[in-house]
Amino acid sequence: IYIKKREFIIAQFQPPGSTSPIGRCTRCYKAYCLETNRVVLLKDTWRVVSASLQPEHEIYTKLHANNVPHILEVITAGDVGTEGDKDPNHTTQTKAWLSVTHQKLNIRDLQHYRIALEYVPFRVDQFQHVRQPIMAIRDAARAHGIAATVAKVLHRDISVGNIMFKIDGNGKVFGYLIDWDLSLDLGQATLEAQLERI
Repeated sequence: IYIKKREFIIAQFQPPGSTSPIGRCTRCYKAYCLETNRVVLLKDTWRVVSASLQPEHEIYTKLHANNVPHILEVITAGDVGTEGDKDPNHTTQTKAWLSVTHQKLNIRDLQHYRIALEYVPFRVDQFQHVRQPIMAIRDAARAHGIAATVAKVLHRDISVGNIMFKIDGNGKVFGYLIDWDLSLDLGQATLEAQLERI
């Protein structure tokens, strides 16, 4: 798989947060980046195309610029099929088909998108000792609080699949809040962005 000309080898499928046949078809993989020689968390999804919703890597950039802790490092990210001309196979075509049938429905546009992040091996429900999820949730809560108050970004999608953790060689737990793609920039909140989470 490629993201902005960087090549990744998929090593392992991560358990999905949702197995729904509808939605944005988000899938996560443990992958190996050939350029950086490191294991990453590779997220493959269909992001909502909207002036009020930024691509996830731009949100991470804002969070890091505001020193929000417990946020993953972005290795690379980008829309699929956007090298040169837009590839219609990587954007939804529902509106085009509806226009042929003259139906007037408010359908959102989606763009195929990939992001490679620092690898974190465990979801909060994959613990061996009760202290591990407590520390992971504590760190995720810190991330959310600082993101909302300092960076003015509200996550809006906190779930079991979006709190991850890793354990260092000394057994110390580090929790992370991930999946910021549907977050709300409180400084630029619009009705469209708010409706996306309803």
